[in-house]
Amino acid sequence: MINREKTQRLYPEDRQAVRRRCSRRRAVGTRALAPVLALPNQRWSLVFVHDQMASGHRFRVLSVTLFLSLVHARVEIAA
Repeated sequence: MINREKTQRLYPEDRQAVRRRCSRRRAVGTRALAPVLALPNQRWSLVFVHDQMASGHRFRVLSVTLFLSLVHARVEIAA
């Protein structure tokens, strides 16, 4: 690994261009606050979970979760 200062010094000697660093993107505006949940069944979460068994068989699970009650509404397994 070579440091940046040495790279910027050596590249012009070989007539090579040093790529400029991109600036970090900044968030524009303000984020909206999450709505306050009063009742169950107002917000749902969909999550794909995947794993591999000891035999090498891979599987994926789609889990649908109700947010406030944390009850799994439906779980589907796909091989």
